[in-house]
Amino acid sequence: MNPLKTNRVRTDHSHRPKVLAPSRPPASSACAKREKGRQNLHRHSLRNRLLSALLSRKITCRETVVVSLRLGLNGVEAGALMSLFWIVIRELAEIEAMAASKKVITREEWEKKLNDVKIRKEDMNKLVMNFLVTEGYVEAAEKFQMESGTEPDIDLATITDRMAVKKAVQSGNVEDAIEKVNDLNPEILDTNPQLFFHLQQQRLIELIRNGKVEEALEFAQEELAPRGEENQSFLEDLERTVALLAFEDVSNCPIGELLDISQRLKTASEVNAAILTSQSHEKDPKLPSLLKMLIWAQKELDEKAAYPHINDLSKAVLEDPAI
Repeated sequence: MNPLKTNRVRTDHSHRPKVLAPSRPPASSACAKREKGRQNLHRHSLRNRLLSALLSRKITCRETVVVSLRLGLNGVEAGALMSLFWIVIRELAEIEAMAASKKVITREEWEKKLNDVKIRKEDMNKLVMNFLVTEGYVEAAEKFQMESGTEPDIDLATITDRMAVKKAVQSGNVEDAIEKVNDLNPEILDTNPQLFFHLQQQRLIELIRNGKVEEALEFAQEELAPRGEENQSFLEDLERTVALLAFEDVSNCPIGELLDISQRLKTASEVNAAILTSQSHEKDPKLPSLLKMLIWAQKELDEKAAYPHINDLSKAVLEDPAI
């Protein structure tokens, strides 16, 4: 035996476990799964469409069952669809019943609730004084102060000056009103370009009202046109005002409201509010705001109950609910 020749041991691989490749489903099986998923999706879509048709009352319950079976839904699926339909119908009926039924509150109950609310006389007096001061009823404010002992939150002497400005605008004497505003506080017009433009616009309107055409055109070009170039809103107001000159009969023109007394009152109210703001006072009285809140609260409550209303604010009389 040759010592240089090594004995090789033959390895038997017959007992080694064989690694099998993952089996793939036949092509026909994958197609079957895709087809089944497509059918389920189709059925789901059919159920939704049928339920929608039921709820919209386009088809009847019997027609739903027939259509379900014809379209491939089995009896169990059709029955489940009907059960879901009736559940939804009951829920809708309950919602409609709740919306239709409103709580009825009689006049006796309502008046009892109102009597339980306590309001201090001092608070009512302050509301009245606030209204008189804000609206400029200086004489009435002075008398109310003496009779009720309610102190105004502003110097009543300033009301006279403010009302002089307001009266000047209302009478069409805008130039005098501007002078009075500057005497009260020059910063009012310096810090409020919109107010100053509206006063100048009112001056232009008064010139047109008095037939001073040439003077009106010159005033518009020199005083208002430069401000219109800086502000688009001012320019539009200027164009509307100058357009009054194009009509011989302004009473029938589409912008004739500029010559109406309501335009003067609008400008006067704007000046009055600006003066009040400069004096650290509310520009609007509190009483109208409370009345607006009352109207809003009644409208909101109308959706939930039938109760005595106050329809005429000037009379403040409770009227029985319409049942």
